Amino acid sequence: MSIDHRTRRHVDVQALSRDEIFDTLLPEAARRYGRLAARGIQQSALGSLAFAVDGRALTLREEGGELRLEEGSENAATRATLDEHALSDLVQDVKSAMGLAMTARVEISGKGIAGWIAWEPVFRALFDGRPVYENGSVKILDGQGKPLALDHAFTLDDDREEIAAFLRQAGFLHIRGVFTEDEMQAVAADLDTALAATKKDDGASWWATNSAGTELPVRVLNFQERSSTLRELLADDRLQWLANLTGDSHHGGTMSAEGLIKPL
Repeated sequence: MSIDHRTRRHVDVQALSRDEIFDTLLPEAARRYGRLAARGIQQSALGSLAFAVDGRALTLREEGGELRLEEGSENAATRATLDEHALSDLVQDVKSAMGLAMTARVEISGKGIAGWIAWEPVFRALFDGRPVYENGSVKILDGQGKPLALDHAFTLDDDREEIAAFLRQAGFLHIRGVFTEDEMQAVAADLDTALAATKKDDGASWWATNSAGTELPVRVLNFQERSSTLRELLADDRLQWLANLTGDSHHGGTMSAEGLIKPL
């Protein structure tokens, strides 16, 4: 079993120019998957979207069940202004619509960020041929053909085949009691130490401003490098069998992890 549904590899990513995307990639994608994308636009009632890149704009709109590409951005329901590097990342699934918004690589007008993010499933339909979800299009069933209980939580003592079957159907797992409270407290203590050692703009941490106007570190990147306890847990058999469950050759010893707090 594999849960890897990627349609491209990182090594195949290219630096695409604006005109390559507007004049070649988008028209080719529209010919191949335009109807699939148009159906997604209809189902989600998105209206039209314009990409505005370095003085040129192109609008994507649904019309009669087809995806139409039009020069300009007049009357577009959502307008995304970005550079060609960001657009290149988007069409090749290097960055998602949310990823570009979170890193301030796109400026949105019209329906705003919610309208922009709602286009992500349409992008995947247009560029990867992955249909936009519609109510009833996915049935999640157990071994007896009955609806799967999605709120079910397993433990490490449960049958591994049953756990694997649940993952295949639902795409996720809830497993309780994998690690002990003492282990989690040790990781939490390491996180406190790591956060205290961060510096603004160090490239290894994220900072946020609370309601009192105080800037605080809230996230430590590559936290496993600062926590020996976490490194041990990532390679622990309690986690490793889960990493092997999908058949994708994951190994905890090579995983990275972030440390995150929410000091509300």
